[in-house]
Amino acid sequence: MLKGKYFKYKGFTLAELLVTMAIFIILWLIAFLCIDSYTKNARDSVRISDMKWIQKILWLYIIQRWLYPEPTKWKDVLYEWARVWTQWVFGDPTFSNVKIINKKPIDPLRFIEYTYSVTSDRQEYQLVWVLENPENITLKNSFVKSANAYENNVSFSLGTYNGLLARCHTWWLDYFLALPSIVSNDLSSLNLVDIISNKSLVYNKYSNLPSNFSWVYDVDNNFNFMPNNLLLYTWSIRDFIDSSKQIDLLRYLQDSYSWTIVIADDDMVEKITEMYIDINSPSWKAKALACNIVNFNLRYFVKCSDLDFITFYIISVLHLDITKIPWTVVSSIFQSTDWWLRFWTDAWVVLYDWENWTTYDKFNSGLVHNMVWAISQDTSWDMWFWTNLGISKFDWTNWVTLNTKNSWLLNNHILQIYTWTDWKMWIWTNNWVNSYDSWVWEDYTKKKTWISHDHVTSIYEDNYWNIWFWTDVWLDKYSNWVVTSYTTSDWLPTNKITFITQDLNDNLWVWTTSWLVEYNWSTFTTKNTLNTSWWLPSNYIKYIYQDKNNWDLWVWTDNWATKYVRSLWTWTVYNTSTGLSWNDIEYITQNIDWNILIVNDWWADVIN
Repeated sequence: MLKGKYFKYKGFTLAELLVTMAIFIILWLIAFLCIDSYTKNARDSVRISDMKWIQKILWLYIIQRWLYPEPTKWKDVLYEWARVWTQWVFGDPTFSNVKIINKKPIDPLRFIEYTYSVTSDRQEYQLVWVLENPENITLKNSFVKSANAYENNVSFSLGTYNGLLARCHTWWLDYFLALPSIVSNDLSSLNLVDIISNKSLVYNKYSNLPSNFSWVYDVDNNFNFMPNNLLLYTWSIRDFIDSSKQIDLLRYLQDSYSWTIVIADDDMVEKITEMYIDINSPSWKAKALACNIVNFNLRYFVKCSDLDFITFYIISVLHLDITKIPWTVVSSIFQSTDWWLRFWTDAWVVLYDWENWTTYDKFNSGLVHNMVWAISQDTSWDMWFWTNLGISKFDWTNWVTLNTKNSWLLNNHILQIYTWTDWKMWIWTNNWVNSYDSWVWEDYTKKKTWISHDHVTSIYEDNYWNIWFWTDVWLDKYSNWVVTSYTTSDWLPTNKITFITQDLNDNLWVWTTSWLVEYNWSTFTTKNTLNTSWWLPSNYIKYIYQDKNNWDLWVWTDNWATKYVRSLWTWTVYNTSTGLSWNDIEYITQNIDWNILIVNDWWADVIN
């Protein structure tokens, strides 16, 4: 007989229950924190989206009205008797003035309207909001500067305010003030001196919160900005036509911002405070910076004396100190595949390897002539220097001269060179054209190829290997020794061609002395001022440039510049009313940061 087994149920011990409860509590806390973090990030994303919408509609508003709208229930911040800025919120009246969206943007947690302020002339604005999670990695982009271990409840700002100096006007006087911000967290006093004394300016990524948020959160006035001199200059802005007054303003800025809290946060302020300024003999760099501050920060357009575009490019794009360059006049700049720079003047060529300067002329090298018209590089990385006495080729060891006596060059007087992406070089002289692919020379003349004229104005090679010549007579397309000519009897609005190019969609753009034509290889479309859907401000096209980053076309005329976004079929006009420094554009190019440079006779505007 088997005996049954009996088990006694003991239950959980107190220790086991405590461990189990602890595990549940930890899991609940993790879930709560994850949900809390998720909801904070979601609300922060709404705030960022709101800022982008407000920024967009403000941009549309100023294009139409030339002024930014006033804040709702505004209060004026004053210096002496002059209004410096107007501050309150982006509320209902402001929203109704610029309404292109259905719902007014407000903070999604506190339901507070965002802080909004404008300068006294309503040409610059600043928006400020508060993020719940400044560490949110999704916000670390060009729209919001990266946050590094900031406490919660800090201010973030954006806008067009230059963050350096504010201009205000009363009666016959202009005041120029050293101000990194135009927002305060305390408007109990509207006197600017009191606001600064009370450490009340709101600055990006500090815990000084704007006035309409400060009643909700604890405010720590930790932005201790105390300028050494608040007032930089007073009298008339017309004084800054004088270049010596521009240098004075730069020196006053340096004195005002030196040893202040913003040096570590602002690259421009750091550059100004570290610069050596010789009042009696200022450097080129100081001249360029001072003049650009007047043009771009004060928006008062003056001619930068002794500064051409090459000088501006050397200082602003290449970041070189022009006082260390061993010459005064630069014709052009070429950067080879080794990233070294070659500058040429009317006297010699200078190589800069980012450490040393080396001068080349016909006395210490194989240059056939010191007057260099252009520089190019072939598929073997050999350097080619084009002069009016022939070509000097440098293979990094030896120099060789190419002319009509020892090569197939048709003429020694080189006018221009065009190098296509296959590194084939097209050379045209005052008589006819050569091509050279590092191995074979070919010549193109009216007699040999049936081009319309031997005097070729310019050359273009498209992506289908067709060669386009435009002459004094009409436009020729050359393909496999077959020439096709185009005149007004075909599709050209005029026989006088200014230039031709091809966009990244492979469409050809031809501009003449009359208007612009687009060719998609099946049909030709004319674009001019009569066709209002194209928004061309003038029929006289100077040139076209295509943005290498996003394929936008930039067209400039004798009046202003126009950006054409092909994907949206939209044209945007750039002129002095939209912030451009001058309407007469010389040319447009792009720097290594993909910024567009709109260049005129005096300076260049940088479009981010």
